[in-house]
Amino acid sequence: MKSRMEAVSAGISRVLKTVFGDTKAALRAGICFTACLLIIVFGDPTWSRLHEIALLLGLLCTAFFTLKRRIAFIVLIVALRIPVYGVSAILSEARESPEAVVPEIHVSVTLGGDLFHTRVSDQQCWQAVVCFYKNRVAVVAAHSCSMSPGLLDEHTFLNEKSLDERLTALEDTPWGLAVSPIDAPEPRDELPIANASDVLLGERAVCITPGEEPFEVTLEGWITLRGRQYLVASATRRGREGMSGSPVVQNGRIVGFLAGTWPLSIRPPHIIYLSPAPLVYSEFRDYLDGQDAPR
Repeated sequence: MKSRMEAVSAGISRVLKTVFGDTKAALRAGICFTACLLIIVFGDPTWSRLHEIALLLGLLCTAFFTLKRRIAFIVLIVALRIPVYGVSAILSEARESPEAVVPEIHVSVTLGGDLFHTRVSDQQCWQAVVCFYKNRVAVVAAHSCSMSPGLLDEHTFLNEKSLDERLTALEDTPWGLAVSPIDAPEPRDELPIANASDVLLGERAVCITPGEEPFEVTLEGWITLRGRQYLVASATRRGREGMSGSPVVQNGRIVGFLAGTWPLSIRPPHIIYLSPAPLVYSEFRDYLDGQDAPR
């Protein structure tokens, strides 16, 4: 038993010397550096002061390494700090109310959450999620899809099933893509659009994605990106590609639709950006309840 413990201890010692260096100072600095990395990677991102201390202490520890090791470990700790700093910075910038006026909408729509798939060229297909349906119009993706108005390819599917009618792309804007004629694949109850005053910050909401169990997000606040208002939410799981447009519901009201994520997130909480439901509806209002709405 003793010999086994000695062998393990000797193995650990060899690994530490290989990674950090042969001197006692380098080994002690390496252990301290490792502790700083653990704080940065696994510590609560809202504890910004603790993360700053860990970063500074970790950088000081590199002074005891050789030049090559010093450069490598500085790059490592900074690279790991950037994603954590990004999350805390985004959360700190989130405001309690939108910076610009968000129109009030008093309307109910049929909830989406269905997978929308179409072919855009012989070599390329595109997919996103339906935000909602209204008057045989569906709004998809909650961000620009780089689609021109006109007939969509006949290889267009909803939840991997072909459609009875060929769809037309009505308009593509930064708030999504409107297509018609299309209905929800099965009868569903309508849900009201949540206005800015209805959004409860710091409270949980549910994100509905196709083919998966809904997952919870926490609504953190409002943020301005590229001159447009978005809701910021945090989640324990990362939003994946193709989920854009997934509706988010709080207290029976649709608050927004998944529009993007913070791409450098390495662990929870993951940042999700939501296109506010009133802005998305307002963008396509002429098609949804105006004279241009398909009959």
